[in-house]
Amino acid sequence: HRGTPYIYEGEELGMTNAHFTTLEQYRDLESINAYRQRVEEAKCQSAESMMAALALIGRDNARTPMQWDASRYAGFTAPDAATEPWIGVNPNHVEINAAEEFDDPGSVYSFYKKLIAMRHNNATIATGEWNLVAADSEQVYSFTRTSGDDTILVIVNLADRTAQVPAEVAQLLEDGVGESQVLLSTYDAVHSVKSVARGELARWEGVVIQL
Repeated sequence: HRGTPYIYEGEELGMTNAHFTTLEQYRDLESINAYRQRVEEAKCQSAESMMAALALIGRDNARTPMQWDASRYAGFTAPDAATEPWIGVNPNHVEINAAEEFDDPGSVYSFYKKLIAMRHNNATIATGEWNLVAADSEQVYSFTRTSGDDTILVIVNLADRTAQVPAEVAQLLEDGVGESQVLLSTYDAVHSVKSVARGELARWEGVVIQL
């Protein structure tokens, strides 16, 4: 998209919500006060449903320690530190952390590096005109970036199931797509070429294509 991209700490690793299970794990006063007001005072919401809501939209989800490695406190604090971090470390830091992803070409971290490199090295991506394609599609989000004679197409399946490529997108791809035209894919170039040839996208598949 056009505009200034930013990456919130940990997003480039695929860090997830904390999914705290007790109110004592929260530090956000807004969340704590909302729980007490709705559950303990007004009694208009059950403890279970309120905890589920906080797990989904609570602000502390974005405040857990950066997951640098798989050690006790994720490398944010020394594993033998006398004091724990101010808020709990997400248990999935053992699998999702910078050390684990740094040299993995298939990691979220590596994917973000490719995205950043594309923006730095491709003027069309950085400054090209943006146009929405197949606006009525509820499952596939697609758009083009154009600068002069250069056009790049982005297609993303937003669902956990196979999606048909919208007719407007298929029309742009009627001459076929070769591996060299796939600038970026959430799978790989070979998979994306086959997907386009079949006129469908796999679950969550996203492709950037040089037209």
